[in-house]
Amino acid sequence: MKQRKKHQSCKLRCKKKVICENPLNDEEQTSYLDEQQKLADFMMGNVKEFGKYSFELEEKREQSLINQSTQMVTAFSVFSIAIYTLLPVFQNIPIIPFFKLLFCVGIVTIFLLASLVLAVLVQWRFKYYTMKNIEEFYKSVNEEHENYTTQAQFDIQWKDQLKDIHLSKFKLNNRRVKLIKASMVLFFIAVGTVILSVIGIAFIMI
Repeated sequence: MKQRKKHQSCKLRCKKKVICENPLNDEEQTSYLDEQQKLADFMMGNVKEFGKYSFELEEKREQSLINQSTQMVTAFSVFSIAIYTLLPVFQNIPIIPFFKLLFCVGIVTIFLLASLVLAVLVQWRFKYYTMKNIEEFYKSVNEEHENYTTQAQFDIQWKDQLKDIHLSKFKLNNRRVKLIKASMVLFFIAVGTVILSVIGIAFIMI
């Protein structure tokens, strides 16, 4: 085992010695640098494409959350119409105390309104980080042109811009998720209150 390690270390020393004794000529250095540049362009190009794809998914997520909140508003509208349509029917039942009925309707209305407000807030276009406009980017390139001499360096700028926008939208979408969850909880509480009230009325009538 020791002999094997010695043999490997000897080979490494020999390689280093060969490289030191035979430095790359200008043509080989140029070829080597070109290969490294192509590799950097390839790597950063893939990073940029990944960032664009990730950002597109986050935008789709945002639109999905907004659509879901729209459905919540629709459900709120239908449910509210149903309640206030049936309210006169329950008022005509003499067994049901009017004040208790009014109290139940008031509780349900509060939960529904709170659910509606949260659902509408989900659709609010919150402020988020935006990309540089073309003039700002031109000034940046013009002032720091030595940092923008390869495609990989431009891709790094793309990556930084997409990262900031993606992070901004990600935080906003997480906020929207919380609002939708709270809206749904309040809506289901309202529905549950109505169901329990109807069951109670049914028992009274029996």
